[in-house]
Amino acid sequence: MLSLLACLLLSVPVMAQAVQKGYYRVQNFTTKRYIFLVDYKTKGILPAETSYDVDALRTLGGFSNVVSDPSTIYFIENKGGTDYNLKGQGKDVFDFVGRYLTARQVKDKNGLIHYTASGIYQGIEVFLYDSEPDPDDPDERGYLMTGGDASMMLWDILPVKSSDDNNYFGIQPEVTIGGKPYAPFFASFPFSPASSSMKVYTVTKVDGDMAVITEVQGKVAGGTPVIIACAGATPSDNRINIEMEDASKPANMLSGQYFNSSDFCGTKAFHFNAIPWDAATMRVLGTTRDGKLGFVKDTKMKYIPRNKAYLVVSANAPDEIRLLTQAEYEEEKAKDAVTVAARSYSREYGNPNPTFEYDVTSGTLTGQPSLTCAATPSSPVGTYDIIVNKGTVTNANFTGINGTLTVTKAPLTVTAKSYTIKQNEPLPTFEAEITGFKNGETASVLTAQPQVSCFVPETMFVPVGTYKITVSGAGAQNYDFNYVDGTLTVVEADPITLSAADATMVYGDAVPEFNFTVSGGEIEGTPVFTCEATQSSPVGTYDIVIAQGTINYPNLVLVNGKLTVSPAPLTASVGNYKRNQGESNPEFVIIYEGFKNGEDASVLDVAPTAACEATADSAPGNYDIIVSGGVAKNYVFNYVNGVLEVVETQGIAAVTVSFDKPADIYSADGRCIRRAATTMAGLPRGLYIVNGRKVVVR
Repeated sequence: MLSLLACLLLSVPVMAQAVQKGYYRVQNFTTKRYIFLVDYKTKGILPAETSYDVDALRTLGGFSNVVSDPSTIYFIENKGGTDYNLKGQGKDVFDFVGRYLTARQVKDKNGLIHYTASGIYQGIEVFLYDSEPDPDDPDERGYLMTGGDASMMLWDILPVKSSDDNNYFGIQPEVTIGGKPYAPFFASFPFSPASSSMKVYTVTKVDGDMAVITEVQGKVAGGTPVIIACAGATPSDNRINIEMEDASKPANMLSGQYFNSSDFCGTKAFHFNAIPWDAATMRVLGTTRDGKLGFVKDTKMKYIPRNKAYLVVSANAPDEIRLLTQAEYEEEKAKDAVTVAARSYSREYGNPNPTFEYDVTSGTLTGQPSLTCAATPSSPVGTYDIIVNKGTVTNANFTGINGTLTVTKAPLTVTAKSYTIKQNEPLPTFEAEITGFKNGETASVLTAQPQVSCFVPETMFVPVGTYKITVSGAGAQNYDFNYVDGTLTVVEADPITLSAADATMVYGDAVPEFNFTVSGGEIEGTPVFTCEATQSSPVGTYDIVIAQGTINYPNLVLVNGKLTVSPAPLTASVGNYKRNQGESNPEFVIIYEGFKNGEDASVLDVAPTAACEATADSAPGNYDIIVSGGVAKNYVFNYVNGVLEVVETQGIAAVTVSFDKPADIYSADGRCIRRAATTMAGLPRGLYIVNGRKVVVR
C-alpha cells in the first residue's frame, strides 16, 4: 500500500527550478531506475500508521521497460514552496493523505540539481531511498526504502513529452492483423495520438459475434479503455501526447483495470490487488479463427491485465467477437439475414417453464437457434427475457428478438375453518387453512397473514344460529388469494333445570322462604321467587313461580312449585257448669282460641254449638257439654267439651224477685245463668248480677 512517505516520494520532481504542473517520470539519479506504482490502497497511508508503507512502490531500470507503462507516469503540481500534490493511476495523494508533499532541491558533488523526497514520521523527517542494484537482475528491478546510502536518495523529475526521445510515452502493439498492429490501452491520463497514422477506437455496440468500433476524434478522456490502431511495431512509432486538459468520455462498452499486483516478499504477500479473470464473461483483444481483429476467449489468463482494455460479455456470448466499423457491421447484417423472434408466454409462479418456441419473421433460417430463460419454477413474479441464442444457426446475419415470459401469481385458497360451539362456551380462536403453495413453501413466505373474523352479537351468550366466518387481508409477492368463508354454528347450551321446591303454610302464618333444586349442571347466582299467596290468603294451592334472577345461563328450564295453604287450627271450648237439680240448664258460652289475622267468630260460616242432655228433671250428677257443628273455610275445629254438674237442691231461698222487663242473670264470675228471666226463683244462694246491679240470694 502507498503510505504518506510513499506519496511524498512519488510527488517529488527534480529540476533546476520549481517543478511546473505536468506529467513526469521519477528516476533515481544513482540507479537510473524509474518509480512505478504497483498498488494504491487507503490503508497504510494515513499519518496515524505505525510506520510508512512503501511496498506499493517499485523501481525498474531501462527506458524500454517503462516506455509503455502508465504506472510510471505521474501528474505533479506545485502547491507553493516545497509542497507538491501528485496523481498516479487515477489516485490523488492529497485526497488520501490530507496534506501536500515535501520536495527539496539538492546539489550532488558535481553541482547538478536533484531532489529529495521526505515526510515527517513521529517527529522525524524520513527520506526516500532506492534499493541497492542487484547485479544478477537483468531487469534492473528494485524497491524503495526509508534509509540507505545518501546517493540513493537523489531523484530526478523528468517531464514526459512525445518529442523527447529519452522520455516519451509510446504504445506497444500486441496484435497484428493484415500487417496492421493494434494494442488495447487503459490509462488515467487524457491523451491524443502524436501520429496521424494512429487511430483510437471504442466499442459502441455488441451484437452476437460482432462488435462495432467507433473512432475517437481528438483527445481521449482519461480513464477511457480503448483500442489503438498503431502506426508501427515499436513504441517509438506510436507516441502519444499526454494532455493537460481532460475531455468528455465517449460512448464505450470496454472496461479497464489500473492495477494487477500480486507481489510477494518471501512467504508474505504484499499489495495483492488483482481481479480474477473470468473466461466465461470476459474477452481480450486478439485474432479470431478467420484471422480478423476481435475480442477472443482466453482460458489461461488468471487476472485482468493492468492498463489494458477488455470486453465484458454475457455468460452465453460467443468465444469470438469480431470488430467491425459501423459500415462493415451494416454490410454483415445485410448478408444472409434472418430474424428469429421468440414467442412470449405466461405461466403461474411455481410451475415449470413451457416449451419455448420461435417464429422466423424474415429470411431463411439455416440451423437451429436455442431459446433460454433465466426463470425457474422458484423465480418470483415478474417478466423474464426469453433470449434467442444463435445455437447452430449458420446465417451470417442473425437477429434474435427476445420474447417475454410473464410469471403471474399462483392462486392460494384460504379457507376459514368451521366451528360448532354451545351458547355457554367461549368463542374459538378462528383459524384458516391455506392450500396451493408452490416450491415447498409455507405461510412463512406471506408478506401479510390472513385475518379471520366472525361477527356475532355482543351479548353475554351468543344467540343460537349460524354465523359467517370470513377471511381476508393476506398478502404475498408471488400469490393471489381465493377466500372461502367458514361457519360458526352456535347450538343451545345443555339445559339446566331449576325446580322450585313445594312448600306448605298454615292459614294466617307468614309465607315461608322458598327453596329450589338444580339438575343438569352448575350455576352461579340466585333465582327469584314470586307467589300470590300472603299471610291472609285463604286455604288453597298457589303457584311458586321461579325466575332467572342473578343466574346468567342461556338455557335454563324453570319448573314452578306449589304452596299449599292449610286451615289453621281453631279451638272451640265450653267451660264447666254447675246447677241445682230442678233448675234449667244455664246458657253454655263457647270460647274460641286460634283466630288469625285479627278475625273473630264472625268469619265462621257456621258457628259451633254447645249442647247438654241434662234437663231440669235430671238427677244429680255430671253431664257432658258437647261442642260441635262449626264450619269455617280457613279453620279446622278442635272442640273442647265441658261438664255440667247437677247437684241436689239445698237452701234454696224462697225469694220472688220480679223484673220490670226480662233480664239476663249473670253469676259473679260473669257467666250467664239465665237469659231474659223474669224471676230469680229457684236460684241457689249467692251473688248475681241483674241489669248491672248486685243481687244477693240468701
